[in-house]
Amino acid sequence: MKERGILFSAPMVRALLVGAKTQTRRAIKLREFGPSSTKGYEWTFRDRRALWNDVSTELLMRKFCRYGLAGDRLWVRETHAQFAVGDRTGTAPQCVAYRATCDADDGFDYVNNGDEVMRIKVTKWTPAIHMPRWASRITLEVTDVRVERLQDISEDDAKAEGVLSLSEAEVAATNPGGKTWSRGPATARYELLWDAINGDGLWASNPWVWAISFKRVTP
Repeated sequence: MKERGILFSAPMVRALLVGAKTQTRRAIKLREFGPSSTKGYEWTFRDRRALWNDVSTELLMRKFCRYGLAGDRLWVRETHAQFAVGDRTGTAPQCVAYRATCDADDGFDYVNNGDEVMRIKVTKWTPAIHMPRWASRITLEVTDVRVERLQDISEDDAKAEGVLSLSEAEVAATNPGGKTWSRGPATARYELLWDAINGDGLWASNPWVWAISFKRVTP
């Protein structure tokens, strides 16, 4: 079993915490990736030398999936702030505020020494990419990984992405033009979310993605 860090936005962290999110999709970062026409191989791509490489699904997953295989674990990286807070014993326990569940933009409530509630003002948030392993509060176990086109996502899989847990304000923020769709509500929201995170118009490019299913293994 291997452990790897994985980045999640604040809305998706909240979806993880309430159990609404059990899947995530990440673009496959291989050049000119797609199905192979060579017998005995399922996939092909160009390497840095511009040479074509044919690989089996097994080799593709084992060598190129940055998110692991079934049984591996992912620890969630999220926007946070760290504090070394002294108490009445003179020690300085390390405390962490998590932006996704912070009550307000300027503060965070926590219990110090089990009997004293203090409010600390957060003046600077640390980007998720810089979160250390010890500060992560969510660990996920990978249950399945498959390769598919982004737009092949089903309504049920879009629901598993946790998008129905988004607030109306969060949906509106990703859809400034007020677009409407004939697809199901979860798939429509997922399209909005994908473009908001990855860049406007990238849904339309329909990239190949890793479709990762997982379960939460920390309370």
